[in-house]
Amino acid sequence: MSKAKIMIVDDEELILRAYKKELSGSGYDVIDITSGKEAIEIVKQEKIDIILVDLIMPGMSGVEMCNAVKAISPETEVVLMSGYIDEMQKNWIEFIKAGGRDFFLRKPLAETELSDIIKTILIEKRQGDENAS
Repeated sequence: MSKAKIMIVDDEELILRAYKKELSGSGYDVIDITSGKEAIEIVKQEKIDIILVDLIMPGMSGVEMCNAVKAISPETEVVLMSGYIDEMQKNWIEFIKAGGRDFFLRKPLAETELSDIIKTILIEKRQGDENAS
């Protein structure tokens, strides 16, 4: 079985480095990107299992990126992250309508929270794939 491919999209370099280190250390293939537009180009070329995307980024919001990703790759799971709860609440319904996961990650995350969430999503995806066959 191949390693799950996880993409982290955030305009904050420190967040990218920390999350990439944690997920790489847990055995995942991790791509870190600072731009939604760049992330979409990668999704067009590669199969990405899970994308963690920041809500507020220059050029393209996490909600806009979720819409674009789901149009290209409906099976890719998209999880929204933010440190701004008010903004998260304002955008929540649009994110869900775009096909995003029905929970969000509040930054900064606790030490193993990210790995635990990724593991849970992958288990759910595997069970869904088995039930579909």
